[in-house]
Amino acid sequence: MAVTKTLDDIINRQDRYDLNKITFYTATDDQSLVIQDTDLYTIYLRFIAPYIGSYKVTPAQRSYYRYKPYLLSADVYGTPELGWMILAMNDRECASKFTLKQYMKLIPTTYLEELYDTVITKSNDKLSRNWNTYLPMVTTNE
Repeated sequence: MAVTKTLDDIINRQDRYDLNKITFYTATDDQSLVIQDTDLYTIYLRFIAPYIGSYKVTPAQRSYYRYKPYLLSADVYGTPELGWMILAMNDRECASKFTLKQYMKLIPTTYLEELYDTVITKSNDKLSRNWNTYLPMVTTNE
């Protein structure tokens, strides 16, 4: 008999995920704004797919996390910055369309480090070149 995992099985963990260096950036035509272009999740979906699990969601959780993928990300991964990944895994375009069904897809925190290493080793040079190009364009007004 298959064991059914629930959202409670991976929520409220102490693990923290480092979002650093998994996003590609580009600049607007006039070079006045640096914006997110794409992310490694999209590029390497075929490597990520085996890590995605399906989790049962209670009616109370459906209500609590409705329209709040960034809150769910904070509760599961310890950072709201992976809300975009939760949206992508569950085929949602934006937070206003984030409604949960009986089951949802997530990557367990126990796999994030291995997944991170797999993806980063495949794209480290490309990411470094991208960051070296666009990161100096991001300035802070002090």
